[in-house]
Amino acid sequence: MVESIAVTLTPEGKAYRDRAADLIAELDVTERGLTHITVEPPLLAPSGHSSVAAEMSARGQKFARRLVAFA
Repeated sequence: MVESIAVTLTPEGKAYRDRAADLIAELDVTERGLTHITVEPPLLAPSGHSSVAAEMSARGQKFARRLVAFA
């Protein structure tokens, strides 16, 4: 079981932040047993909070399945 994922996304800019937040939000941490996700550079969730944990667990699972498949 994968417990930690590090995600590095480039380049900077609003489109980057929006897309990165969408991808990270799609991770279903509870289903996959993930306990820690590191994102570089740090992102702000669409709600403006510094943590995207609530966004991650609240949205879809497709990206998590693809990401964990390569882990």
